[in-house]
Amino acid sequence: MDRREFSRHSLILGAGLLAGSQTITMGSSGNENPDYYEEPAKKLPVRRFDVVVAGGGTAGVMAAIAAARQ
Repeated sequence: MDRREFSRHSLILGAGLLAGSQTITMGSSGNENPDYYEEPAKKLPVRRFDVVVAGGGTAGVMAAIAAARQ
């Protein structure tokens, strides 16, 4: 697959997703509200951390190293 073919497939897929998102406007409760999607409530465990590093790029790695040194 070359660059041109990849771009064409990506454009077609994006247009299809955009067209598909226009037809789904009903929420799970039946109310017509395209801005929100409601999920049933969940019980999630509470976890406690001293340090949380979000991201694995250069800044995230450097933050993790700095936190480990502290």
